[in-house]
Amino acid sequence: MSHRVTTGTSHGRTWIRIFARCAWLFAAALFLAQLAAPSPGKESEPQFTSKEFLEPIKFLASDKLKGRGDGTKELDEAADYIAKRFRKYGLKPVSKNKLYVGGTGTPPGFKKLVEDADRDVGFDLSYSASGYGASDHMSFTVRSVPVLFFFSGLHSDYHKPSETWVKINAEDGAKVVRLVAQVVDGLDQLKEKPQFVRVAEPTPSAMGGGGGYGPYFGSIPDFGAAEHGGVRFADVRDGSPAAKAGFKAGDTLIDFGGKKIDNLYDFTYALRAHKPGDKVSVTVLRNGENIMREVTLEVRK
Repeated sequence: MSHRVTTGTSHGRTWIRIFARCAWLFAAALFLAQLAAPSPGKESEPQFTSKEFLEPIKFLASDKLKGRGDGTKELDEAADYIAKRFRKYGLKPVSKNKLYVGGTGTPPGFKKLVEDADRDVGFDLSYSASGYGASDHMSFTVRSVPVLFFFSGLHSDYHKPSETWVKINAEDGAKVVRLVAQVVDGLDQLKEKPQFVRVAEPTPSAMGGGGGYGPYFGSIPDFGAAEHGGVRFADVRDGSPAAKAGFKAGDTLIDFGGKKIDNLYDFTYALRAHKPGDKVSVTVLRNGENIMREVTLEVRK
């Protein structure tokens, strides 16, 4: 079970700095804020003029701020300017009480288990039934083990040297621990062992089958397998081009579109050489036998 929480003060100030580095992003934020809250009785009038759009861009891009470099007083000045404008237009930070829980469909009863546990904790929860994701829990998912993944969201210091202990929100961190403890207690009271259920992932996300743009194949590489001799599939996503072609976990990819695949890098480059809609011959090694199928690549979502 994984979790990340950052302090509200540091987190909020960091995002103000991000806006300070991107003048056009700040102007767009103010524009959207005005669209969301028109003045009473003036719905037909523009709430954000071209002058108001250009004003912050001119200031933030001015020579006075010297490029707003990291760690400079000019960046602090830009951040203060933006904070004042945010207050003027009534922009407020989003809820700091949100928590994402993944794996609630592996088995389906997990969602109710989390909801019951959260009654005394009070998080604003959002859910994903899938057990896939870019964290440690996926290694259990691909081996058909039910999972729950708790995550409070990305932030600008995520997985960086700047993510130091002083930025931990200990109060909310303790809340997450209380929630997880109550979930574990609920699991302990179940009369039967939870049975794993495969959940089709709505949004693909992994090398060879991930999000973003370009062709989508749908395999999940086994990063613990040998580095040479092909790419072993730890799993194949339900409904993906790879699954439709009949490939499955345990297969080892050795040829993709006529390109010999010795390692994950070979596979990545071979995949990127194609586009969505291409029909590609794919060969895998299964139980000592070569199996070739034609695969129609799809668009990454």
